[in-house]
Amino acid sequence: MAYGLRFRKISSTEMHERVSQTLREVGGLEGYEKRDARSLSGGGEKQRIAFARTMVTRPEIILLDEPTSNIDPVTTEKIEEIIHYTRDTYGTTMIMNTHDMLQGQRMGGIVSGG
Repeated sequence: MAYGLRFRKISSTEMHERVSQTLREVGGLEGYEKRDARSLSGGGEKQRIAFARTMVTRPEIILLDEPTSNIDPVTTEKIEEIIHYTRDTYGTTMIMNTHDMLQGQRMGGIVSGG
């Protein structure tokens, strides 16, 4: 996860802090700092770690290509919550591609999530 921070010349102390904070923010991934990517479970953990790798660099814009494809409804809801949290907390602009019209409307704020 810290790979993108190394290129930005972030100190190792700040790198560790950002990685730990981001893993907490994506929900339930505390302690995954040293986990091998091959040991992650299917869509849920892999999708959240992929999103966390992007979030840790605090980009202004994130492009999402079907961020919830091939994952279960519970994990889809978690991913959507993480996307909303990132947008609201960091002011990150999100551009998302999805084939799920209801999800697109939900994420765009057109209809409620419930």
